[in-house]
Amino acid sequence: MRLGANITRNANFKMAEVFNREGHLDFYELLLDNFLHLDPAQIRRRIGDTPVSFHIMGSRFMDRDESRLAVMADRIRRFTAELEPLYVSDHILRWTLGGQLMSDAIEIEYDESNLRRVAKWTGMLGCQVRFENYASCSPEGAGQLDFFKAMKADLGLEPLFDYSNAVVAELNGATPAVEWIESDLDLTASHVSGFRESEGSLYIDSHDVRVGEESWELIRRADANGKGPTTLVIERDGVVDQDEWESDFRFARAAVSAR
Repeated sequence: MRLGANITRNANFKMAEVFNREGHLDFYELLLDNFLHLDPAQIRRRIGDTPVSFHIMGSRFMDRDESRLAVMADRIRRFTAELEPLYVSDHILRWTLGGQLMSDAIEIEYDESNLRRVAKWTGMLGCQVRFENYASCSPEGAGQLDFFKAMKADLGLEPLFDYSNAVVAELNGATPAVEWIESDLDLTASHVSGFRESEGSLYIDSHDVRVGEESWELIRRADANGKGPTTLVIERDGVVDQDEWESDFRFARAAVSAR
């Protein structure tokens, strides 16, 4: 299994470089939105031979018009050609409601029209894209797993499986996390992070605490079923405590390699 760290800004990039030198991680995952203004060759010089993956948060491909998406897609293709990522991943989210830009992302309706939007964006990027499962906030997210199955059947796309998101969705009344493990989806490219309870008994994927035991247990269960991760990014970008983040890397290495 390859362990990776999510790189969102220079501060946690420096921490990840320390973890890399100390042998805790095997690749970097760039939140690509925050690096698209740079020359990809500049990034290659900084990371050297360390492999990289791409994670996209703000493409807003469900909302943006095609001309603006085309500009972003062209830039992403340049990065892909230069840095040859292990994978490219994105989120299936909405950022507008009734034409109004929202401050937080909104879960989509899992219908045919949005499946077509996924297909179009993937075609514009010119590569196989792994889309991350959403940390549903209510039982209305129960259709998500079937949508991902349709992406596999109709488009040949596999998920970027976020274990903690699946746990959060279950705690908020959506699909039981184990149903992902029992599906025929390829869950080998994966994320995990800390989550916590927020206001009104709502669980949120906060990225600011240690990874919870529920997430580790789901990883162990997937591993025991032969569906464990081959790449696992441990995300930390809220309150970034270097010692806690390092402890999660050590725990993950021991937990999954001890099969």
